[in-house]
Amino acid sequence: LQVEPLTRSSRISKYKTLLQASSTILKEEGIKGLWRGHNSGQLLSITFGVVQFSTFETLTAYSEKLFSSHRSLNSHFICGTAAGTLATIVSFPFDVTRTRFVAQGNYRSAIYKM
Repeated sequence: LQVEPLTRSSRISKYKTLLQASSTILKEEGIKGLWRGHNSGQLLSITFGVVQFSTFETLTAYSEKLFSSHRSLNSHFICGTAAGTLATIVSFPFDVTRTRFVAQGNYRSAIYKM
């Protein structure tokens, strides 16, 4: 569901169910409201996947050469942890912008729709 800020005067959620939320968003914002933040979310997913996969493969190949051993459980664990950490660091700004775009409501210009 979309980000829904709670105010001090109202602690009750505007959206009760997925169907009711979809209906309300369609009525208030149109079909585009259901896809708000989608492009930024895709950029986040693609960036994370590319960085994680390429880093993991590079590190495991390097560890095989360095330690002259085939891919062991320890090697996978260490390389996977490093790859996931790097992917998170690189893609986190896209997550922040996606969340802000969704929470912001209205975009100031076309560039913000990304």
